[in-house]
Amino acid sequence: MKVGSNVTKAEYTLGLLGSPAPNWTTGLFVAQAPSWIDIRITDGSGSQKIRNTTLLTRVRGGVGWRPLPDMGVYADVEYLRVRSKDDSTNFARVIFLTEKSLTSVTLFRLGLIVDTAGQTTSSVGVGYYGLKGFNFHLNYSYNAYPEVRHELGKTNYWVLVLSRMF
Repeated sequence: MKVGSNVTKAEYTLGLLGSPAPNWTTGLFVAQAPSWIDIRITDGSGSQKIRNTTLLTRVRGGVGWRPLPDMGVYADVEYLRVRSKDDSTNFARVIFLTEKSLTSVTLFRLGLIVDTAGQTTSSVGVGYYGLKGFNFHLNYSYNAYPEVRHELGKTNYWVLVLSRMF
């Protein structure tokens, strides 16, 4: 039997980010992400396609420290709830990130995510801050949702983020 899936997701995030002391940041973010999931199951007797929709709610808080002007380390805690019309699940993650500025407007980021089952996800990303008031990030996560790997298979996750600072 072979199982494959394709997920399309739009995510909307609102958050606050502040600096309570020099070289320190703290933040709290809430996100909603509707997803459309197409699952194809193929076995010896043929193939079956299943379509489902879910809603992901994410609450994430964290702290960051910049020991050097061009380097930062961050630790976040994240709560996630995934709901479909028939079911729901909750899980939590701890996220560790480090970033290094490559130039005055670009950065490189590495991350490690550990979920409540002890499974890990690695991530890598780049950022660009060259447009006044806007930030661009491109991130890739390998095995992004190990909590649902059994149901959906391994998820390799690309995300492009455009954010506006106010």
